Amino acid sequence: MNSWRPYPLLRLLFPFLAGIITGILQTKQWQIDLWVNILLFLPAIFYCFFPLPVASYRFRWITGVAIFFVLALAGYQLIALHSYPGMTGFFGRNPSGVFLVVVDEPPVTTKGGYKVTLGMRNRLEGRRWVVSAGRGQAWCKSGDSGRSIQYGDILLIKGCFQPIATGGNPHSFNYSAFLRTRGITHEIYLNGHAWRKFPLPVENPLRKWAFDLRNRLLDIFRQQKITGKEFAVAAALLLGYTNAIDPELRRDYSATGAMHILSVSGMHVGIIYLFLDFLLGFIGKKRKFRIIKMLILIIFIWFYAVLTGMSPSVIRSAAMLSLIIIGRSLDRSPDMFNILSASLIMILAADPFLVMDIGFQLSYIAVIGIVTLYRPIYEFYSARFWLAEKIWSIVACSLAATLATLPLTLMAFHQFPNYFIVTNIIVVPLSSLIIYAGIFALVFSPFHGLSMLLGAIFSWLVWLMNTLIHLIESLPCSTLRGIFLSFEELVVIYLFIALAFLFLITKERRYLYLTLVSMILQQACVLQFQLVRLSYSALLVYQVKGCVAVDVVSQDKAMLFLMMKEPAEDLPASLAGIAYNNSAAHGIKSRLIFKFRSRSSSRERLSQTSQVLRCGNFIAFGTQRIVILDEKIPRSLTKQIRADYLILTGNPKVTLKSVCSIFKPGEILIDGNNSRWKTREWEAQAASLGVKCHLLERNGAFEKEF
Repeated sequence: MNSWRPYPLLRLLFPFLAGIITGILQTKQWQIDLWVNILLFLPAIFYCFFPLPVASYRFRWITGVAIFFVLALAGYQLIALHSYPGMTGFFGRNPSGVFLVVVDEPPVTTKGGYKVTLGMRNRLEGRRWVVSAGRGQAWCKSGDSGRSIQYGDILLIKGCFQPIATGGNPHSFNYSAFLRTRGITHEIYLNGHAWRKFPLPVENPLRKWAFDLRNRLLDIFRQQKITGKEFAVAAALLLGYTNAIDPELRRDYSATGAMHILSVSGMHVGIIYLFLDFLLGFIGKKRKFRIIKMLILIIFIWFYAVLTGMSPSVIRSAAMLSLIIIGRSLDRSPDMFNILSASLIMILAADPFLVMDIGFQLSYIAVIGIVTLYRPIYEFYSARFWLAEKIWSIVACSLAATLATLPLTLMAFHQFPNYFIVTNIIVVPLSSLIIYAGIFALVFSPFHGLSMLLGAIFSWLVWLMNTLIHLIESLPCSTLRGIFLSFEELVVIYLFIALAFLFLITKERRYLYLTLVSMILQQACVLQFQLVRLSYSALLVYQVKGCVAVDVVSQDKAMLFLMMKEPAEDLPASLAGIAYNNSAAHGIKSRLIFKFRSRSSSRERLSQTSQVLRCGNFIAFGTQRIVILDEKIPRSLTKQIRADYLILTGNPKVTLKSVCSIFKPGEILIDGNNSRWKTREWEAQAASLGVKCHLLERNGAFEKEF
């Protein structure tokens, strides 16, 4: 028997995913004409409905191959259709002028003002409006003008959009790559005179009404005196509003493995479903009543998904639950893998770039882990008492989801919560209780006295969860940090987990041997890393605001040169994290830090090696020479000085022609501590002089291996 026969949708998913991933990996997408797809699909249709009378069984694979290629081409073409840079009228080709845009996400409050996501609609060319495509984001200063922007507003803006910097520091969160998965490619800074509201109707009134309702529900929490961290967690847990979460609270939840609580996901949607199913229990069991109940449940679930912001995990949960509800209403018990595949095909057909979203990936992988691993883990132990059985059920579910997502989590976030089992035993039932308490607090809000009482209970439960999370995070060795995996190690670890479970379930020796082989492969990856490190020597110039940070790395040792106007006792918080990540990723065991003031003329030779020397703003190691220029070139310098790398910082009043006449730089590095107009001017001068130029703020940290 064909083992794939029970999973037809899973078989269709693989070529569709292959086409999407191929399209994303391509630097340029080519759309396949519709008639080509039709010609490819016609043989499959003809063969399915008019099979050959002779030897048709022998050639049955032709249908499968044809459908495979059609689905792969469909996935590939979806990327081309959803890729804004490839669209006609993409605003990035001519980013300056007058634009008509729509605010397609609720504005986010920042320290300096508001961040607004914009969907481009039209651009003014001469006296006529032409269609414009793409997405951008705008930064507005605090004030009445910024506060008046809301979701769904049509704005008329004038200005020049700038490409979002594609760089960052090594092994740090790449914000620009995250934005590109959402189609956001450019940004603009607006003041109150650069934009006006345009009197046009809202394009999506349902979503507008949902966000307005969420704001009213948040106001109810405020009226119930829920403030601070309790308000932040309550808003995120129940309504998907995460703007109020501060970094400290986010760190506590992330370090304890409870971050999934702060993002509305399958658990939250499932609780809402159970609550609605209980309320609709009075509806009869006849077929027509079941259909009515099915429609009501699906409408409310998707409305809750819209209300909470349509995050990837919520979309996945709503799609899967809708399919399950439909199946049960029709007296069917669809296989979970078919439901997963169907929901994934539907979601990616609407937005194929979601496949690159880490939250979307973890959401599906966690569900796959629970479906495949929960039952084998749960059957390892048989609890005698009801409470022990419930606790073990939570532990088994937590282990299944964690094992499934472990390699990807390590590669993406570089940390592992050691007390995740303890956290989930406490947080899962408590968060469920909090959601129910929050629902009652909102439902009975018209009754002032009862509303305040329920609000106080709700706030206390959230406070209790926050306190327990912080207590677990403060325990010794609560989080294992500094874990960096390569893609090869990711694949090998997943292979090891799969083979180990197959051996434990089937007890077959071949799986044991294959498990041992996967362990050998993992050790081979570690050995390769060690061998590469023996010959690793590199220069890194980080992008850090307020200072210049130059890192010289040789094997497992590093020297960090930090130039600041007034060097402090400790490293800046942002630089400390960057240096730690780089050390962990490259196996650096010792790092020496040398701080010096700008314009310092002291001379020192490092005792650890005779090949590294610093004199003022000059750093030399081996045959490489680095010059940091943050002021005018001293008049005493008349002879040419070789500089392999010249760093411009602090807006020095120089031209690149005068710089090149003295230093003869091999490559010029311009950091983010210079004004943008000065950076653009230097970039143009470097192009005219034929000198290599690297912009740290735009292209990220400079890294050169020797």
